[in-house]
Amino acid sequence: MKSRSIIVHTVFLFTFLFGSSSLMAQSALKAAENQQKNLELQMEMAENHMRAMENQGRVVENIRGLTSFSQSEDRSSLILSKSYDGETVSKSGKFNVERGTEEISLSIDGKVRSGMIVLTIKTPSGEVIKELIIDDTADIMWSQTINNKLRNEKYFGEWSYKITTDKAKGGYRLSIRTK
Repeated sequence: MKSRSIIVHTVFLFTFLFGSSSLMAQSALKAAENQQKNLELQMEMAENHMRAMENQGRVVENIRGLTSFSQSEDRSSLILSKSYDGETVSKSGKFNVERGTEEISLSIDGKVRSGMIVLTIKTPSGEVIKELIIDDTADIMWSQTINNKLRNEKYFGEWSYKITTDKAKGGYRLSIRTK
């Protein structure tokens, strides 16, 4: 009788443990499926947002990164962002600061695991406002605001920027805002 009771209890225990494990596995699977659905929904929302911005003419995606440009009557912004995986490149571009602009805000953020990224920003006269080297010695966060309420002519016109990399593994973000 005692051995029969032990066998019954053992069978009951195994049934409980394995049945419980099955329920736990099903629960974990359901949680993973829900997480996957949430990620898919977030990706869809991000894609819809990008399409909406593209339709407004505010975002241009190029082969090597994301460039964002927006402009209202009295404000404008240019944001360049790119990650590299060992490339050596040199790119340059221009942006215009309209007459009447009272403030120019510049910022550069970057992080490099190896190699380096050099960003140079010049005024319309060719004066270097900033040349910043991003390498593996430190993550960089730099910003500068130029107050132009006196309407200094040297700040109006076509500015330029240059981005040069040397076997860079990392990335940068350059932001230029005017108002």
